[in-house]
Amino acid sequence: MMLTYIIKELEDIFPRDQLILSKETLEKEGRSPYNVSPALKKLERPPDAVVKVRNEEDVRKIVTLSSKYNIPLIPYGNKTGTLGQTIPIHGGIMVDMKEFKGIIDVKRDSISLYPGTRIIDALKELGKDNKELMVFPSSYHIATVGGYIGAGNVGIGAFQYGYFYHKALSSAKIISPKVELELRGEAVLGIAQAAGTTGIVTKAEFLTVDRDDWEEQVIFCKDVSCVKNSMKLLLNDPLKTRRVTIEDYETFTRVTSKGGCLWNVIVSSKLKVGTKIDKVFDAIAFAAIYVYFNKKSPYRRYHYEAKLLDLESFIEISNILKHKLGPSIMIHGDVMNIKSKPTVYAVFMSDIDNFDLIMSILHDYGYYYNLHSYQINDYHEDSYVMQKIIKLKRHADPADLLNRGKLRF
Repeated sequence: MMLTYIIKELEDIFPRDQLILSKETLEKEGRSPYNVSPALKKLERPPDAVVKVRNEEDVRKIVTLSSKYNIPLIPYGNKTGTLGQTIPIHGGIMVDMKEFKGIIDVKRDSISLYPGTRIIDALKELGKDNKELMVFPSSYHIATVGGYIGAGNVGIGAFQYGYFYHKALSSAKIISPKVELELRGEAVLGIAQAAGTTGIVTKAEFLTVDRDDWEEQVIFCKDVSCVKNSMKLLLNDPLKTRRVTIEDYETFTRVTSKGGCLWNVIVSSKLKVGTKIDKVFDAIAFAAIYVYFNKKSPYRRYHYEAKLLDLESFIEISNILKHKLGPSIMIHGDVMNIKSKPTVYAVFMSDIDNFDLIMSILHDYGYYYNLHSYQINDYHEDSYVMQKIIKLKRHADPADLLNRGKLRF
């Protein structure tokens, strides 16, 4: 419970319409709509207050107050993250970034944005010049710039360019308890999928590309050899393909309500490789498909795990699991090129009783990954990026004021 004199100071600093202090509303603010993990749901609790920031000076004010009284801050946008990034596990002040929005500048090959800007609004602006973001989240219609930086990684364009932070995020400014920094080049890795633990983003610049007329198609495969051959063809020239998703029959037919095959390779490409199906990707739930099936699963005790696998391992593991479990498992994989290596963000969905088997097979292949932990160290896929996050955290927020407890450093 936040002390009365701190609440009074908040009220002195910010206009009343920028504060949420009522118990009932705070209860709602503490919940994340896409947080479907039972383990993470148990951790949800209300913050002590919510502050709606509208500009950089507002951010400075709340960070200063946080430092003065050792109060945790949890920055958030539209809460589209699925890994508990916005849960105030130690209470404190949630910092609503949605009103800190707008387009700062549009250049020939980049766009600069404030953190509360919705990705869809950036895409609309870029569309006027037939441009789009190099990489952007599949939840672009609701995701914000700051939220994508703090909680995202893959997205539309990842098959061509990898994670957004490898190439697409050009620069960013952050405000932290100890420093204000302009991050460029490799320095942006310190905020990449870091859940706001290293700094509150106040502006960001993303690279853009020409928007093409990609054709949405499905390659219907009766066996894994067809999947392998299809991927070999697509990977021969990845810049000609915008998106690739692999789904088994059970997942594809339930999500699209269309007929499918044992394996279905869904692509958005300039290449003519499959059966044209308009707007098929509108139905594909991308990486957060486990959220989609949370209420639509055919399994009595629905559970899921997600792993980052190399393409060859994904195909082998998926084939083994389908042979053992048949329709009792659903499989979805988004294919990316991570540092020129074909990599799959794989989601396995089944009844919880089957997960001893599923996890044992994944462990046999050397994969360990905890999607049900709120700590970034347990689910971040890139150990090198984790080193950059930890280094920046120690420099910028050694008292762990920003999203306290979410990062072991």
